[in-house]
Amino acid sequence: MKKYTVLLIATFLLAGSAFLIPVIARQSRPYVDVMLTQSVSVSDSTICRGTIEESEQEEVKLDMPVIAQKIYVAPNQNVQKGEKLFDIDLDRTREALQNLQTSALLNSNALPQYDLAGIPESVYAPCSGAIKSIHVKTSSLSDPSQTLMTLSNASDLQVSAKINENQIANIQLNQSVIFTGSGFKDHAYEGYVKSIAATAQQTLNGTATETVVEVVMGISHPDEKLKPGFSVKAEIVTARKENAIVVPYESVEEDQEAQEYVYVVVNQVAYKRPIETGREIEAGLEVKSGLQPGEWVVQDAKGVKNRMPVKTFQGVTSQ
Repeated sequence: MKKYTVLLIATFLLAGSAFLIPVIARQSRPYVDVMLTQSVSVSDSTICRGTIEESEQEEVKLDMPVIAQKIYVAPNQNVQKGEKLFDIDLDRTREALQNLQTSALLNSNALPQYDLAGIPESVYAPCSGAIKSIHVKTSSLSDPSQTLMTLSNASDLQVSAKINENQIANIQLNQSVIFTGSGFKDHAYEGYVKSIAATAQQTLNGTATETVVEVVMGISHPDEKLKPGFSVKAEIVTARKENAIVVPYESVEEDQEAQEYVYVVVNQVAYKRPIETGREIEAGLEVKSGLQPGEWVVQDAKGVKNRMPVKTFQGVTSQ
């Protein structure tokens, strides 16, 4: 009887262990973080720093010299399109021009015949921008060889930057650019590569000499937040690829034969998968082959082995 009792207890223990061992094994599986692979757009970029400047200037001209009665602006003052720049002293201007014409006749000198009746009373800004120079005067006739005023065109801004010779080979005309800067925080502007200098130049960077090439980039839609003289960071997109798969750097390991691989989780088991990587980008490594969209990849491969049972924080049970 005692013998049967021992056999019965042993049978129960074996049956219990057969049930408990898989449970204990499942509970002892290590947790791993996984990510679901997706097709994304990736790009390479070159980052440089530059300065905002006016891409062109507007000249204020008249077809005759004039004397100003009152000037409303000063150098470096910002004005809006249509804002009054100065009034013309019509009487003094007509008198001065008539004296010029009389003197020219007496000395048999050729002088343009000015339309004294067509002199405007005031002159207005042809564009929004900053006053760069003023040549009109209240004391005498303006010089016919000079513009009356020069304005920077605030609606047409660009960024000038110098790019190291090691990076210039990647820069091409019309590449997309993103501009950011401390002068316009929480706002980014789009642009494009406008021109690349034909020759390089030497600049002093600290105590070392650096060979650089000037690159000018247009700003697509500038507004009042941007001002000439602001420093900016320009990110030039030099290459773009659609439908790429990117994994974190920590996902990728390399064996003794220099074969790169990741671990793919299927039904709570991590399987070693050989891959081929491409470009390094900020988010990780581009996977050129070995993975498809929709697979669960272990984010940190350290400590993981091939065919190792695992648990996932994301609760993945199957592919």
